[in-house]
Amino acid sequence: MKDGIPPAHTRIGEHEGTAIAVPDTETVAAQLDLARMESVFAEPAGVIALGGLMRLMQQGKIQKEERIVLIISGFGFRDPGDIEAVADARVLLDITHLELEIERQKRESASK
Repeated sequence: MKDGIPPAHTRIGEHEGTAIAVPDTETVAAQLDLARMESVFAEPAGVIALGGLMRLMQQGKIQKEERIVLIISGFGFRDPGDIEAVADARVLLDITHLELEIERQKRESASK
């Protein structure tokens, strides 16, 4: 105890919390998932909470229906970590639907 404040692990237990370690491989996986699913490229330190959440869900300590808030901080290019592990192969996009929508909007604007 320092200055009358108990160690963090004591406080976590008192409030029915938990703390876990997240290996680098799971942090990189979380970084990649966040980039793929949400288009957010955060630095590894910023996604470690997501890696922890994913691990706790796999362990059954957090259920899918629970409401969870995570703070994701740090832009990915500040500290990209293992960028090769995060970067996917190039993807070819079919923008036909976008081109058709642009043409539709042009016709709509012209008719007004």
